[in-house]
Amino acid sequence: MIEGLDYDDDYFYTAGGHGALRIFERREDDLPEEILNEWSLNRTGHFYDIKVNGDYAYLSTEGKITVVYLGDRTEVEVIEEIELPVSYAPNLYMSGDHLFVTDYMYGFFIFSIEDPENPHLVGGYDTPGITYELELYNEDILVVRDDYSLGIYDINEALS
Repeated sequence: MIEGLDYDDDYFYTAGGHGALRIFERREDDLPEEILNEWSLNRTGHFYDIKVNGDYAYLSTEGKITVVYLGDRTEVEVIEEIELPVSYAPNLYMSGDHLFVTDYMYGFFIFSIEDPENPHLVGGYDTPGITYELELYNEDILVVRDDYSLGIYDINEALS
């Protein structure tokens, strides 16, 4: 089952069932061709989402973010596994040098990915309900949907 999808100019990336990462190369006059189907990246569970930034992919799973170096896209390497203070991180969002991770119980977390191989926690919010998704309204405002309401948060406050 595919849970997460991201893309860039040349590839489609999917994350899903039992730790699978799949990469499809875009073709001008043909259907995308699968060039990687890697099932061994997540030994503890299921990937829920994927975001790609240059040569790095960030995949969410139970209690961690897995950072993968994509190289030439036919072989990949796990660079880092970041333990989260959560049990379930269903959705990822990216803006500039920041990766946003939702959590059902604790709102959301913000990681700096300025150094893509060494992401680190720089902020977040504990929202009142179960956080399902967030969207960036502009460079400074996050709109968060939880099970009780719609929250509006200043990113600068979350980063301080």
